[in-house]
Amino acid sequence: MAWTRRDWATAGRRLEGILGNRYTEDAPLDLSEQADVMRAAISYSLARDMTGARRLGERYGPAMDQTDQAAAFALLTDDDARAGSARFSDLATRIASIDTLEAFIEPFRDRFNNGGGPS
Repeated sequence: MAWTRRDWATAGRRLEGILGNRYTEDAPLDLSEQADVMRAAISYSLARDMTGARRLGERYGPAMDQTDQAAAFALLTDDDARAGSARFSDLATRIASIDTLEAFIEPFRDRFNNGGGPS
């Protein structure tokens, strides 16, 4: 898979293709769909495909806002958080190097649930 090869441009396109027109449906995204959306956002961002990241944010932002990954997704698809920023680089590197979305999200969820905030 392009994700494993770290072919970010191809991975973003393929993941968004797998999702198809899912953004047009009102049903909440399941965990698998959330993971695909996040990986597509990461891929586009690492490929420096700002058009793809922006499009994904516009399409899936409302659905992702209803998930535990809302803040991370917003950071990855935000025009003001580009690949040169330390926050973005840390986030994208951590997500790209793990196998499951939950393994990444859990420490952030714990931190925010315990009254912590962004550093």
